[in-house]
Amino acid sequence: MLSRLKGLYSPRIDENTERLRKQMLRLSDPFGLIHERETADLPATAETETSNTANPEELPTPSEPSALADRDVALTAAITLLEDELKHWPRNSAGRPENLPAWRRRQTDLRLLLMITGRSAESIRTIEALPREEQEFWQSMMLAMNQYRTTDESIPRSDLLGETLRQIRTAERRLQPLARLEINRLQFCSRINGFGSVVAFPAADFEPGQRLLLYVGLRNFRSELTAEGRYRTESAAVIEYIREEDGEALEPVRLPSIPDECDEQRTDYYQSIELTAPLLEGSWIVRVRVRDQYSMQTAEAQLKLNVR
Repeated sequence: MLSRLKGLYSPRIDENTERLRKQMLRLSDPFGLIHERETADLPATAETETSNTANPEELPTPSEPSALADRDVALTAAITLLEDELKHWPRNSAGRPENLPAWRRRQTDLRLLLMITGRSAESIRTIEALPREEQEFWQSMMLAMNQYRTTDESIPRSDLLGETLRQIRTAERRLQPLARLEINRLQFCSRINGFGSVVAFPAADFEPGQRLLLYVGLRNFRSELTAEGRYRTESAAVIEYIREEDGEALEPVRLPSIPDECDEQRTDYYQSIELTAPLLEGSWIVRVRVRDQYSMQTAEAQLKLNVR
């Protein structure tokens, strides 16, 4: 088993790990996650022959103390290997880990193992070298997982799930400004009542110069906390009409920055833009580009309309 763990993590083995290796040669796979270890290279012994011919009914089940002890030893060995590898991880001249994606994967693997072994406080340790938002995202996710796995029956399950959801929502807000800005909904409307509530046109067929509204839903924008303790979002947009027949584009419509403030940090947001259909008949593409004024990211989406 240890040889397979070594294959996953490529650690440096010290004398303490060698002692664990000898113990693990006799372990079964308590989780069914590791392939059966090859025994072709192992010398036949009375011990192995006996284990191969044992009655299946006499083998330990996961609920028996010996199986639980084997599991704990395997987890402890995996944690030891990961901690040793991370301790000796190569770093650049600035002191940052090389091969950052692999290093980040090892760090998260380690914390998952710590959580499984019940070392909850250690599982939410800050992961150095990550952006602050990612550090807080990971801590919130681990808090959520630890909360979900709580076995204290004195706490109502609904309370545990409520706390789990709270931590997951916190994690989402932490990661949101680092993700790609996106337009998740773009729709022609005759009326916009509010967030997610519109009266859409049955078809994108309009008369020349007809008034229409454009609903633009946004995700993954950045919010800034104001001195008054409110969350401020600000975005600007550019609208272009492009005729499908020849690719001719009308003069872009540039909209000024639109600020929004809320007592709580938003995870979704929308803009309501008033437009008029082109005066020339034909098939048109309406291209919308929105820029987050805080993250300076840009998202783009488009719709088709017909002018008759």
